[in-house]
Amino acid sequence: MGAADYWDALRRIYLDDEGLADRGLLWAGMWADVVVFYPAAVRNNATFAEPRRHPDGIPYVLVNGKVAVDGGKHTGLLNGRVLRRT
Repeated sequence: MGAADYWDALRRIYLDDEGLADRGLLWAGMWADVVVFYPAAVRNNATFAEPRRHPDGIPYVLVNGKVAVDGGKHTGLLNGRVLRRT
């Protein structure tokens, strides 16, 4: 099984079965989040004293097509929502 087949299978299991078939793909009209990261540079900077410190190595995050992290800094955008099972 190739990587594309693996991810398609996971999407079908976890998204389609939960009624979320419009999520997880980068196509027009779909809901998707994108995280751009550098695996070798990712580092958790949070501590018990400062639990909201941002990590290194994650310069960009898009939530539902809007930039939430730009150049490693949070933009203040809260574009997502919690998905709950019903």
